[in-house]
Amino acid sequence: MGAKACIGVGVVILILGLLFIFVGTFGVDYVLPKQKTGYLVIDSEKSPQFKDWAGGYDQKVEYDMVFYFYNLTNADEVRYVGATPNYTTVGPYIYRRYRKSINVSFPDGGDQIKFVDFREYQYNQEKSNRSQYDLITNMNPVFLSALAQAGSEQQMLGGAAGGMFPNYTTYFQGEFISLYTSFVLPENLHNAQTAQISVINATLHDSTASLEYFLDTWCNGTANTTLIGNWAGLLLSETNGGKATNISKESAAKLLDPSQALSLLNSDNITAWAWDRAAHNTSYSTLISETFNISTEQIQAIWDWRIKSFGPTFIYPNTIAKYNLSQISDLGWVQFGAGYDILGGTVDAPVSIHDLFPTEEIGYYASIEMFLVPMDPPYFLDWRNTSQIFNSVTGLGNMTVFQAFALSMGDPTVPTNFSAWGMNSDQGNQVYIVVVTAGILQVVPALQSVFGDSGGLILNQTVDDWVFNCNPYMANLLLPSPPPCSLLLNNSVFSTATIFSGKKNISAINEYIEWNGSPSVSGVWAETIPVKGCTELGQFSPDQTKDTVLQTFNDEFVRTMTLKYNSSTVIEKIKVNQFVLDYNATFGVDPLYFQTIPGFANMTSFKQAPIYYSLWDMMYVDESYRQSVIGVANATSEFDVTTSIYVEPITGNTLRGEKRLQANMFTPPNCSWCNSSASYLHNNGFPPNTFYPLVKAGEVSEITASLAADVRLKIEALKYGARYGLIVGLSVGIPLVVLAIVLILVGKRRLNREYSRIADYSYPMQR
Repeated sequence: MGAKACIGVGVVILILGLLFIFVGTFGVDYVLPKQKTGYLVIDSEKSPQFKDWAGGYDQKVEYDMVFYFYNLTNADEVRYVGATPNYTTVGPYIYRRYRKSINVSFPDGGDQIKFVDFREYQYNQEKSNRSQYDLITNMNPVFLSALAQAGSEQQMLGGAAGGMFPNYTTYFQGEFISLYTSFVLPENLHNAQTAQISVINATLHDSTASLEYFLDTWCNGTANTTLIGNWAGLLLSETNGGKATNISKESAAKLLDPSQALSLLNSDNITAWAWDRAAHNTSYSTLISETFNISTEQIQAIWDWRIKSFGPTFIYPNTIAKYNLSQISDLGWVQFGAGYDILGGTVDAPVSIHDLFPTEEIGYYASIEMFLVPMDPPYFLDWRNTSQIFNSVTGLGNMTVFQAFALSMGDPTVPTNFSAWGMNSDQGNQVYIVVVTAGILQVVPALQSVFGDSGGLILNQTVDDWVFNCNPYMANLLLPSPPPCSLLLNNSVFSTATIFSGKKNISAINEYIEWNGSPSVSGVWAETIPVKGCTELGQFSPDQTKDTVLQTFNDEFVRTMTLKYNSSTVIEKIKVNQFVLDYNATFGVDPLYFQTIPGFANMTSFKQAPIYYSLWDMMYVDESYRQSVIGVANATSEFDVTTSIYVEPITGNTLRGEKRLQANMFTPPNCSWCNSSASYLHNNGFPPNTFYPLVKAGEVSEITASLAADVRLKIEALKYGARYGLIVGLSVGIPLVVLAIVLILVGKRRLNREYSRIADYSYPMQR
């Protein structure tokens, strides 16, 4: 190789060697971020880690919801004599959580992820070793919430009664009319009537049903020895004191002949009877009277017989079951006045339910009538018009039922000017007497029937009910819009969230942009707060140190939670950092979150109930609160009762999470309803200024072995990728540089020799 060629090759090799050294030394600053993005960022459904992130039944992160319930062992002593609550802790009850991200999109070129979180829970009997049908007794959160909001039992009962009216009236206007007046579904009453007549006939006569035999042996009462041989007319034993109606046998035969138009057993024409009863003196009355040769009084008797004979077949069992009543008479107070308008009744001449229910079954109508009839002009309740008391003559001066109850219960916010409703003082007082009478004699017993002897203070139900639906039956009667009383929302779709994918800025990976469709939370705390922090899906920014402070936006606390480094450990052969919830930032006194008692996070404004979160076993709270109830354990280590997450520092992946909180109900120091001696619901006092523990709840999340293996590979790639590049760059670049230098030196030496020979040759010639 010539000298110049040697030098040229050396220069080229030198450039290559220096390039290898440069790339190996500085190229990692470009390559490593790309590598992290490829391993960690999800910017489309084609991203390698999208499937694991999206979740499903084959999810690679296992979530277990763990519950230890506080079981109240002296409920009667607490509610009747105000004894100190005595608890035992029962558990664990473990539910496996399956989550899936649905409706996923990638705005801003993949730098954002928009999705909805779907969650399903299944009881894990193997891990729990207990039954989800175990009964747990504790204070009733909905009942205490209603008391706290109402301020007194009387106010609560007034609100409850106001809530009960729409329920009952909706039922009477719809289902009752459909089933019992045969107006919408005439076949119901018709079929029941036909079936009962057939049963009676078959019982009395061992042969094919015979209308003639039925008339002879039952309708005319010949089974009664005193009537043998005498046609007594259509005998309606359930009405008219068992006296005969004087309806002829011929008319009775027509009434019970299915082929006869307008017959009681003709389902096509039976609605005429309902219309006759609804409007009175209509063309139907004339038609029925002329068809069957019966009087208006006899039509009335037949209708009463139908309702009283066959109505209970539908009314009593259905209504008792639907409203959790002990007896049908609990509905009596709904006869609040004589003005229930149905089926063509007018404002001036309303048709009362009293006409459809036996007075003796109602047991309250007479009292209402006594108070309301003397009014001039008369007043009544028109349930079709937002449950208002109307002046039936002018239609002016309306008062809602809720206003009436509030007035009767002494609500100072409701005006007491009777003339505003077109009443004089005597008439107004009569209405209030009715309201109070309804509240004390009817509403309270009805509520007691609904909520049991406890009056709702104590709730005894299964673990499953506590977890998924601890709202007691008819909870909407106590609160206008009762909050969902549950620890978990099963098979539920949560509101839309938008987060950063980390594509443009890896340090922002998994951070919220919007939670619940908004970048901030308003109307919950003292001020609007920003949605700040990562989701709880287990990914934080990579390259963490011991000085790193983690933040998550927690959908249980509805605010940003701060976690700080505590220690290092090893999980699945991977070194991780343990970050622990900042206790003071979460449970300290903070007016922004209405927190005034150290150790308790006040969730009342969000839960719409006096719920306060604490560490498990109320650790670090004032000892007087722990001693106000019996059975709260003495925790020995904060790390056994608080929230911790274990994060791999290079990738920012969470390998394990342990979220723990305890839910407690609070009765304030100035609790006016705690020790009421005038309690209607048998709650003769229970301790104020007390935190009643409900449940210790935890969420344990842990990656599977296969996902741990994937994390180890990522760690190796990210941890040693730069080192490998440097080693390769230097190991290749340095030898090339050395070779280049050698070649250049060799080439230079050869070139020098050539110059020397040329010089030696030219010197003699010059001489």
